[in-house]
Amino acid sequence: AMMQVNSQPQRPRKIDPKIPQGVEQIIMRAMNKAPEERFRSAKSMLRACEIIRRDKSVVFEEPKPRTAVPEVKKAPEEPRKIARPSPRTLFPIILGVTTAFLIVMIIAGVILLTSLLHMTSEDNTVQVPIPDLINQPLTDELRASLESDHILLEVREVNNDIYPAGVIASQDPEGGQIRKIPSKDQFVTMQIDVSLGKNSFALPDYKGQDYRNVQISLEEKGVHTEIQEQFDSSVVNGFIISTSPEANTTIQTGDTVTLIVSKGAETSFAKMIDVRGMDQAEAKRKLLSANCVVGTITKEFSDSVPEGRVISQSIEPGAQTAQKSTAVNLVVSLGPAATPAVG
Repeated sequence: AMMQVNSQPQRPRKIDPKIPQGVEQIIMRAMNKAPEERFRSAKSMLRACEIIRRDKSVVFEEPKPRTAVPEVKKAPEEPRKIARPSPRTLFPIILGVTTAFLIVMIIAGVILLTSLLHMTSEDNTVQVPIPDLINQPLTDELRASLESDHILLEVREVNNDIYPAGVIASQDPEGGQIRKIPSKDQFVTMQIDVSLGKNSFALPDYKGQDYRNVQISLEEKGVHTEIQEQFDSSVVNGFIISTSPEANTTIQTGDTVTLIVSKGAETSFAKMIDVRGMDQAEAKRKLLSANCVVGTITKEFSDSVPEGRVISQSIEPGAQTAQKSTAVNLVVSLGPAATPAVG
């Protein structure tokens, strides 16, 4: 209880950084200790939640903190003498107030007495016990029984993951309450939801789509998701390779769909081979056989390396490197530079 009064709650994003900032703002505003800083109504809070549901990157503008009005110190004043009214001037006022108070009390007493007499002589109200209808099938017999007990039903059909089709899933007012009606000719209106069972639909083909968007779409339909990752060089990292069950399979709310998500091409690592001094064509073959990518080839003069052979390579021999992803650039000799003829 003391924490509720004195302590500030921990911000949700410190517990789980994956929580969107907008969601954290909604939570912290709803928990604000100052009532004037909270949501003005459930409708305004719902509006903020709907905005975040559509775009989780939204960040709300923080309300400006209220600034206290500085207290203005007044200069000390000289005490003043207040003239007291004469008892003779107060007497008419006191007499008028007393007379008005007595008149009001007399009128109120008459009204109260009349109401009590009317209630005791003509009380035709009927008390209607509200039964618990949850998990009962809606039948014509149940309707007729309720109408004889002064209850009329307003029925709405909804999909429900818990109750089978045709069964009452919720009611308002709840069972166990007592409602009063003015007379035996009146009825209590009860709103009930009757289950249509689970919502069934064909699983769309999500191949090649970002798995995070698919997760959101399926969860909004009441379907659980599991992620299974595997390497696939033909599908971009983070995109769906396939689903289990397969596309176009009929599923229901509450079912689980496994999303097979690509991790991209599998990268292998190896020590870089030494192709220095090799013929250009031979060096290319050696690099390709070692699953390396040949990059650019530049040529320059060299007095120590014969023409057509590799002078140097961009990745040092023996260095750990990712195969099939890192290019190896080569410098090939043009032989010695031509010396100008002496005339």
